[in-house]
Amino acid sequence: MKIVALNKKLRLACRLSDKLEAGIVLKGSEIKSIRAKKININDAYAKLLMGPKKKPELWLINAHISRYPNSTDRNLDPERSRKLLVKSRELKSLIGKLQAGKSLIPTRVYLKNNLCKVELGLAVGLKKYDKREKIKKRESLTRLQKLTRQKLKAKSSNPY
Repeated sequence: MKIVALNKKLRLACRLSDKLEAGIVLKGSEIKSIRAKKININDAYAKLLMGPKKKPELWLINAHISRYPNSTDRNLDPERSRKLLVKSRELKSLIGKLQAGKSLIPTRVYLKNNLCKVELGLAVGLKKYDKREKIKKRESLTRLQKLTRQKLKAKSSNPY
Protein backbone atom coordinates (compact mmCIF):
# COMPACT_ATOMS: atom_id res chain seq x y z
CA MET A 1 0.00 0.00 0.00
CA LYS A 2 1.49 3.30 -1.14
CA ILE A 3 0.03 6.47 0.38
CA VAL A 4 -0.36 9.16 -2.27
CA ALA A 5 -2.15 12.01 -0.44
CA LEU A 6 -3.00 12.87 3.17
CA ASN A 7 -5.46 15.36 4.61
CA LYS A 8 -3.29 16.84 7.38
CA LYS A 9 -5.71 19.62 8.37
CA LEU A 10 -8.28 17.04 9.35
CA ARG A 11 -6.49 15.96 12.54
CA LEU A 12 -6.97 19.34 14.18
CA ALA A 13 -10.26 20.45 12.64
CA CYS A 14 -12.55 17.54 13.48
CA ARG A 15 -13.06 14.24 15.28
CA LEU A 16 -13.30 11.05 13.20
CA SER A 17 -15.55 8.19 14.23
CA ASP A 18 -15.83 5.59 11.45
CA LYS A 19 -13.62 4.91 8.46
CA LEU A 20 -14.62 3.54 5.08
CA GLU A 21 -12.60 2.43 2.04
CA ALA A 22 -13.86 3.31 -1.44
CA GLY A 23 -12.58 3.06 -4.99
CA ILE A 24 -12.58 6.00 -7.40
CA VAL A 25 -13.89 6.06 -10.97
CA LEU A 26 -11.18 7.81 -13.03
CA LYS A 27 -10.95 8.89 -16.64
CA GLY A 28 -8.01 8.88 -19.02
CA SER A 29 -4.64 9.64 -17.54
CA GLU A 30 -5.86 10.62 -14.06
CA ILE A 31 -4.34 7.47 -12.56
CA LYS A 32 -0.93 8.49 -13.90
CA SER A 33 -1.27 11.85 -12.18
CA ILE A 34 -2.26 10.13 -8.94
CA ARG A 35 0.75 7.81 -9.15
CA ALA A 36 2.90 10.93 -9.58
CA LYS A 37 1.28 12.35 -6.39
CA LYS A 38 -0.41 15.22 -8.22
CA ILE A 39 -3.58 15.08 -6.13
CA ASN A 40 -4.91 17.43 -3.44
CA ILE A 41 -7.73 16.38 -1.08
CA ASN A 42 -7.51 19.14 1.53
CA ASP A 43 -10.78 20.83 0.45
CA ALA A 44 -12.53 17.66 -0.71
CA TYR A 45 -15.60 15.99 0.75
CA ALA A 46 -17.92 13.13 -0.18
CA LYS A 47 -21.61 13.61 -0.82
CA LEU A 48 -24.48 11.16 -1.08
CA LEU A 49 -26.56 11.83 -4.22
CA MET A 50 -29.44 10.01 -5.84
CA GLY A 51 -28.43 8.31 -9.07
CA PRO A 52 -30.47 6.76 -11.82
CA LYS A 53 -33.24 4.38 -10.70
CA LYS A 54 -33.43 6.29 -7.38
CA LYS A 55 -30.36 4.50 -6.00
CA PRO A 56 -28.00 6.45 -3.72
CA GLU A 57 -24.45 7.03 -4.98
CA LEU A 58 -21.39 8.44 -3.27
CA TRP A 59 -19.45 11.23 -5.03
CA LEU A 60 -16.10 12.83 -4.25
CA ILE A 61 -16.31 16.60 -4.69
CA ASN A 62 -13.52 19.23 -4.89
CA ALA A 63 -10.64 16.75 -5.12
CA HIS A 64 -8.01 18.28 -7.40
CA ILE A 65 -6.15 15.87 -9.70
CA SER A 66 -3.72 17.80 -11.90
CA ARG A 67 -3.46 17.04 -15.59
CA TYR A 68 -0.77 14.58 -16.61
CA PRO A 69 1.74 16.57 -18.71
CA ASN A 70 2.12 13.95 -21.48
CA SER A 71 -1.61 13.34 -21.80
CA THR A 72 -3.74 14.12 -24.82
CA ASP A 73 -6.84 14.67 -22.65
CA ARG A 74 -6.89 18.46 -22.50
CA ASN A 75 -10.60 18.86 -21.78
CA LEU A 76 -10.73 17.03 -18.39
CA ASP A 77 -11.58 19.32 -15.51
CA PRO A 78 -9.09 18.78 -12.63
CA GLU A 79 -11.78 19.46 -10.00
CA ARG A 80 -14.65 17.50 -11.49
CA SER A 81 -16.80 15.30 -9.26
CA ARG A 82 -15.78 11.65 -9.24
CA LYS A 83 -17.96 8.68 -8.39
CA LEU A 84 -16.87 6.53 -5.45
CA LEU A 85 -17.34 2.76 -5.49
CA VAL A 86 -18.74 1.44 -2.21
CA LYS A 87 -20.57 -1.78 -1.39
CA SER A 88 -24.34 -1.32 -1.14
CA ARG A 89 -24.60 -2.55 2.47
CA GLU A 90 -21.89 -0.07 3.53
CA LEU A 91 -23.77 2.67 1.70
CA LYS A 92 -27.04 1.80 3.47
CA SER A 93 -25.40 1.91 6.90
CA LEU A 94 -23.79 5.21 5.94
CA ILE A 95 -27.11 6.89 5.09
CA GLY A 96 -28.33 6.80 8.70
CA LYS A 97 -25.02 8.07 10.06
CA LEU A 98 -24.87 10.99 7.65
CA GLN A 99 -28.29 12.22 8.71
CA ALA A 100 -27.01 12.54 12.28
CA GLY A 101 -25.08 15.73 11.43
CA LYS A 102 -21.80 14.13 10.38
CA SER A 103 -19.95 14.63 7.11
CA LEU A 104 -17.77 12.35 5.01
CA ILE A 105 -14.25 13.66 4.46
CA PRO A 106 -11.38 11.88 2.66
CA THR A 107 -8.49 11.26 5.05
CA ARG A 108 -6.04 9.74 2.58
CA VAL A 109 -5.66 8.44 -0.97
CA TYR A 110 -3.54 5.37 -1.57
CA LEU A 111 -2.73 2.69 -4.14
CA LYS A 112 -3.66 -0.85 -3.16
CA ASN A 113 -2.97 -3.69 -5.61
CA ASN A 114 -2.57 -1.10 -8.42
CA LEU A 115 -6.03 0.33 -7.68
CA CYS A 116 -6.64 3.84 -6.37
CA LYS A 117 -8.53 3.86 -3.07
CA VAL A 118 -9.84 6.64 -0.84
CA GLU A 119 -10.23 6.33 2.91
CA LEU A 120 -13.27 8.29 4.07
CA GLY A 121 -13.93 9.25 7.65
CA LEU A 122 -17.18 10.27 9.32
CA ALA A 123 -16.25 13.61 10.83
CA VAL A 124 -17.77 15.93 13.39
CA GLY A 125 -16.38 19.46 13.46
CA LEU A 126 -14.71 20.68 16.63
CA LYS A 127 -15.32 23.99 18.37
CA LYS A 128 -12.48 26.45 18.89
CA TYR A 129 -12.05 25.56 22.55
CA ASP A 130 -11.87 21.85 21.65
CA LYS A 131 -9.09 22.58 19.17
CA ARG A 132 -7.15 24.55 21.78
CA GLU A 133 -7.54 21.73 24.28
CA LYS A 134 -6.27 19.23 21.71
CA ILE A 135 -3.19 21.38 21.05
CA LYS A 136 -2.49 21.74 24.80
CA LYS A 137 -2.62 17.97 25.32
CA ARG A 138 -0.31 17.32 22.39
CA GLU A 139 2.22 19.93 23.54
CA SER A 140 2.21 18.67 27.13
CA LEU A 141 2.83 15.11 25.91
CA THR A 142 5.82 16.22 23.82
CA ARG A 143 7.25 18.17 26.78
CA LEU A 144 6.85 15.12 29.01
CA GLN A 145 8.57 12.88 26.45
CA LYS A 146 11.49 15.32 26.17
CA LEU A 147 11.89 15.44 29.95
CA THR A 148 11.87 11.64 30.28
CA ARG A 149 14.47 11.36 27.48
CA GLN A 150 16.69 13.89 29.26
CA LYS A 151 16.41 12.02 32.56
CA LEU A 152 17.28 8.73 30.87
CA LYS A 153 20.34 10.31 29.25
CA ALA A 154 21.45 11.76 32.58
CA LYS A 155 21.12 8.37 34.28
CA SER A 156 23.00 6.52 31.55
CA SER A 157 25.88 9.04 31.49
CA ASN A 158 26.35 8.88 35.29
CA PRO A 159 28.87 6.09 36.06
CA TYR A 160 27.63 5.66 39.69
